[in-house]
Amino acid sequence: MKAHPRFRIFATQNPTEGYGGRKELSEAFKNRFVLIRVLDVPTEELKEILVQKCSMPESRAILMIRVMESL
Repeated sequence: MKAHPRFRIFATQNPTEGYGGRKELSEAFKNRFVLIRVLDVPTEELKEILVQKCSMPESRAILMIRVMESL
């Protein structure tokens, strides 16, 4: 069976450094993907996204960010 021409797959992985039990992917496997490294979103930007794009009250956005950071 052949994949549909518009078929796409998105995969994520935490970095191997700093996370216990993670193994480095082989170069042959990594070459099948376009690798994009995404850094943490700064707190102020995250708050702005939640307030403006999600129509969330600022007080709730701040609370959600605090919970996320504590986890």
